[in-house]
Amino acid sequence: MNKVQRFAVLSFLLMMTLALSGCLNNQGASSVKDFFDDFKGYEAQVKVSLLKDSKPNVLRMKQKADLKGNYEYILEEPTHLKGLCVTYDGRRITQYHPATGQTVECEPSQARQEMLLTSFVERYQSSKEVKKDVVKQDGKTLVTIEMPIEGGFKYMAKEKLYLDEEKLLPIQMIIYDETGNITLQVDYESFKYND
Repeated sequence: MNKVQRFAVLSFLLMMTLALSGCLNNQGASSVKDFFDDFKGYEAQVKVSLLKDSKPNVLRMKQKADLKGNYEYILEEPTHLKGLCVTYDGRRITQYHPATGQTVECEPSQARQEMLLTSFVERYQSSKEVKKDVVKQDGKTLVTIEMPIEGGFKYMAKEKLYLDEEKLLPIQMIIYDETGNITLQVDYESFKYND
């Protein structure tokens, strides 16, 4: 085989590899779309890091939420907040602290809901400014989905979700301020949806 034939064969193999890779990436994007289209609700163990200040405040909690707007989260850490339960039934927020035995009603706020994946899913389903990408991290292929948060909030300007492409499970959700600094990070330690 001469040099020209070898070059042609190698070029053909390279083009086939790129074409197959493109097909696989489109298949992943299609699966991600299916994930969001079929999404109804979830239950997860999460670590929430509030990073507005120089030292992060870390909360560990169990979250349960659905696209009807209902949610509940129960704090597990820090210790002095353990058992604090916040629920929203579509009309009002109640907050129960077992240490005091008191229940307090609060006004609903968008900021309180931004740490929930349901807020991200609702925005994804209606936003026209969704950016998708595929990245490698710790040997896994992840799909990233990024979009702005409407409302002109200084500390919540855009958000980004990292999904495991193979398992279609969220790994991490990050919220950025107007200058691109991370203000809130949600790490998913366990996740079940549509149960």
